[in-house]
Amino acid sequence: MDFEVKRGGCGCGGCVAGLGSLALVLSIAAIGVFFVVGMPKGGSDEVIAAMAACPAVTAAMGSPLQKAPVSMGCGEQSSGGGSGSATWTIGVNGPTMSGDVSYQATYLGNQPWQILNAVVELDDGRTIVAVPCAGGSPPPQAPPGRTPPVERDDRPDRGKGGKRR
Repeated sequence: MDFEVKRGGCGCGGCVAGLGSLALVLSIAAIGVFFVVGMPKGGSDEVIAAMAACPAVTAAMGSPLQKAPVSMGCGEQSSGGGSGSATWTIGVNGPTMSGDVSYQATYLGNQPWQILNAVVELDDGRTIVAVPCAGGSPPPQAPPGRTPPVERDDRPDRGKGGKRR
């Protein structure tokens, strides 16, 4: 009886090379995940606190709010000389709605991050200004006995008192 033995595959050298390639790809992926999830995002804790203090945001998203556990945060952060600034967009989850918040923040010395502005874009397409809080505290009132000034538009294309014709 004659038997014909066929050898196929890539042999031991091919298996080792395949395992090495797999290990390299997994290592690169792990580093990438670290930078996406683990990268510090300046002011992210402070922006969550500012959003939680805005009634319009908590009415839309519920409470408590938290950073999305896996978020493709994007932006930039710079620091030096005891101060820093950050511009970020991070994912935020609430019990009833999720979204992305884009914000700008600064810090000076050992002070906490100060949120300059923050806008939340909800998953349903609505946008809420969280800092300064839209729908939060009422606008300042004129002192008693004084009427607030009336803005007039005296451009020639407008009628008396600045009203549109």
